[in-house]
This record gives sequence, C-alpha cells and structure tokens, in this order.
Amino acid sequence: RIMANEHLSVIQFGHLGLTAVILGIYFIAKSNKNKLFLILSASLVFLGIMSMFLAGTRSAMIAAFAIAAIYLIANAKVKTLALVILLFIPFYLYSDYILSFFDNLGINSANRIFKLFEEGGDQSSGRSLIWDKAFSDLTDNFLWGVSCFFKFRDWTYVHNSIIELTYALGIFGGLAFIYINYKALKICLKELKGKNIDNKCFAFLYIQYFIYSLFSESVLRLSLYWVFLAIIISFSTQHKNEKLECKQYQ
Repeated sequence: RIMANEHLSVIQFGHLGLTAVILGIYFIAKSNKNKLFLILSASLVFLGIMSMFLAGTRSAMIAAFAIAAIYLIANAKVKTLALVILLFIPFYLYSDYILSFFDNLGINSANRIFKLFEEGGDQSSGRSLIWDKAFSDLTDNFLWGVSCFFKFRDWTYVHNSIIELTYALGIFGGLAFIYINYKALKICLKELKGKNIDNKCFAFLYIQYFIYSLFSESVLRLSLYWVFLAIIISFSTQHKNEKLECKQYQ
C-alpha cells in the first residue's frame, strides 16, 4: 500500500479519492459541453479512481458500490445493476494477471482488495475484535451506555458509528442515530429519483461518508459526515417550504 503521508491515513486518502470521483462526475454533468471543463472533470475522476486503488482501502470500494447500487435501485434500473455485477466477473476471473501487473509496478494494494472476495475467514482487519469488545462492555449497561471514550489495545475508537453511539448513549441513543440516518437515506432515495443534480451530488457524498463511519474513524471526528447529513435533512425542510409556498400561491 502506498501511504498518503504522516497526517493522512490511507483510508482517508481512499475516501478523498472517491469524493473526487463523485465531484468529477458532478462537474461533467454541469459542464454544458465545455471541452476544457470536461477534460478537467474527467481528469479529476481518473485521479480519484487511482487514489482509491493505490490506497487499497476496501471501505471506499464498498461505498462506491453502495452508491451505484442505491442510485440504480432508486431509478428502478435493476437490469443495469445486474449488468454491472456481470461485468465484474471477467475482472475477477483474470485477477491473477491484474495482480501480477500491479506487483511488477511495486503496488500491492490490489492484493488487499482482491482478498476481500477471494479468501474466507475474518476480513475485518481486526474490527470484529473491537466490535466484540464494545458489545462485551455494553452488556454491563446496555440501557444507558458505557462511555464516550473507548480503549482496547491500541484502538481508541470503535470503527462503527452505530456501535459507537450506542456505546456512548445506550440503546436509546443508538436507535435515535439509526432513525436519523434511516430518514436521511429515504430523502436520498427521493433526491436520486429527481432531476436536481446538485442534490444528487450531496446525496452521494452523504451515503459515502455514512458508510465510511461504519468501518473507520470516530463519528465524533468525522466532520464531513455531519455536514452532509445536515444538508440532506435540510432538503426535507426545503421541500416542505416549497409546498407551503405553492399552496399559498394557489
């Protein structure tokens, strides 16, 4: 794996790559056939894909697949989703050649990604141990939670936002967090069916960083997740205000 630098983890590096892909696609949709803008936007998409692949972080790959799947399902394009999955088959069948090519370049991040599909056993990179520890602590006080702080060996956060909120606030806090994100995902589905490209972009970014919060980082420090969640929730208020204005106009 190619490390980003001392201040940016490979998972952050990979997710910033996915954010670049989303923004690149957004800029392409907004380019109005401006050739220079199209080239720059396509370059941003390419840079983002390469960043994701070089980082070798699987959560960014899972987030990308989830975004594509949710978008296709929201627009009733199940056949397209099936086609995307079928296109992955030859990619998987020729994985040995692909891995060999990247190994020759001195890039071993591809192996990490393929192992997610090829090998059995625990592919959680130790996360299952952390989650087991968190659940073990929760049995002492599942109703009100344990603590806002988590410590297990060298890990200082739970690597899952839902478990982390439940760990800190108990079952009621965990259920409230799940409900808020359930409502946000419903708003995303509605926006993805619409024609507003700006809102679709924010829906993609919210989905990405929500999935990021399920696999890494403390939700308390993941500011981009909270920003995009607030924006998504604001869409609901915006639509209600628009309906009220329409009724008043009528």
